[in-house]
Amino acid sequence: MFIISFLLSSAVVVMATTPYNSVDYSCLHEDSWMYNTDKHYNSYYKAYTGISSTSFSTSNGVSTIGVSYTNIVDYDREFTQTDIDNLNNRPKASTDFVKGKTTASAGKEYVWGTNIGYNTNELPGSCSLGYYPPGPACPEKGTWNWMFPTTPAKETSSGCYNGNGPIGTLVNGAFLFNWGDGIGYCSAGVNKCTSYTWTNVAPVFENYDMDVCIGRNIILFLLFIIYYLLFIFIIIYN
Repeated sequence: MFIISFLLSSAVVVMATTPYNSVDYSCLHEDSWMYNTDKHYNSYYKAYTGISSTSFSTSNGVSTIGVSYTNIVDYDREFTQTDIDNLNNRPKASTDFVKGKTTASAGKEYVWGTNIGYNTNELPGSCSLGYYPPGPACPEKGTWNWMFPTTPAKETSSGCYNGNGPIGTLVNGAFLFNWGDGIGYCSAGVNKCTSYTWTNVAPVFENYDMDVCIGRNIILFLLFIIYYLLFIFIIIYN
């Protein structure tokens, strides 16, 4: 245990003392992206999947790599019996699916976006393809070209802010979002809302679905507790 702790501590020290712009990641970028070498095309989103191309350039002494993609990835999948069982055993399968269970079959390959029986009318605004549970909207294709520095440097400008939009991309061409969450207004009698209130989007749509992104929600909850305790402290001691 002492040896492991020592090695971990040493690694932390090395990472902390390594200059921000001392490593050139050109080779890593060149070899890591998942290129669409077989021209895979998704007919539902009418787009080629994965990474289209990459290109290197240098401007004002800064080397960057441009990554082009459509935000549509190759998630085609052959469903197993375990997949079918998991879908049919969802807590809200009776209302999530039109027939109370998925229409997909084990041993069959499905293109990402194929209708597998989800009830698209359960929540207004839900993706209409039938591949996704009620809630999220459909992924949208686009023409994206993100520029990444091959020698990352520490942010020096002031007022840097990230909203709820994408802040990067994964190696397969999917958007990468930050830890923040969106907020929506729930009107009584609309979208199954029973009261007028502001609500976080992720806890509603990811309650038991998708990635169940509890990480960012916990962060927001902890921040709320900190601000609340600070508010109480100011009231008591002011």
